[in-house]
Amino acid sequence: MATFTPLLDILTDVPDPRRAEGKIYKLPFVLLFSIFAIVSGSDFYRGIVTFIVPIR
Repeated sequence: MATFTPLLDILTDVPDPRRAEGKIYKLPFVLLFSIFAIVSGSDFYRGIVTFIVPIR
């Protein structure tokens, strides 16, 4: 995952608006995998979830 380190560093600066109870996963990784899903062709929330679930 070293090749994604610069992108993760940028995503770490994004403020996390979620409540403490909602923080199961760290926001930079949620954003990174959401970007992967969108680049892979997902264009709506359910498509992003469908992309990410097998990775968990």
